[in-house]
Amino acid sequence: MQPYFILAAHDESGKPLLNVRTNPSWWQVFLTTAGMIAFITSMLVGVFVGLLLALLTLPALVCMSAGIGLFLVSFGILQRYQWGQWKRLEQTLTSLFPRKPLR
Repeated sequence: MQPYFILAAHDESGKPLLNVRTNPSWWQVFLTTAGMIAFITSMLVGVFVGLLLALLTLPALVCMSAGIGLFLVSFGILQRYQWGQWKRLEQTLTSLFPRKPLR
């Protein structure tokens, strides 16, 4: 009965980046929950910095440039952390039911 209860996370095919050497596209990071949270968090950081600089009566171009720059830096840092966690998980993921050769 074991072959009928294999979950994708525990099967050998659950490690696609290690077995096939494929890399996800750059836009696919937005489709994960962690990617969406990183995007929203980075957006809030950028807006907060832009508004904070606007309170100091700096020109609008400076406020927008600083906000966009900090958004990109924050998003890059959060995505790098996420990719590191994915890589660490894939290296430690063990196969519970390895494939057996067909007879």
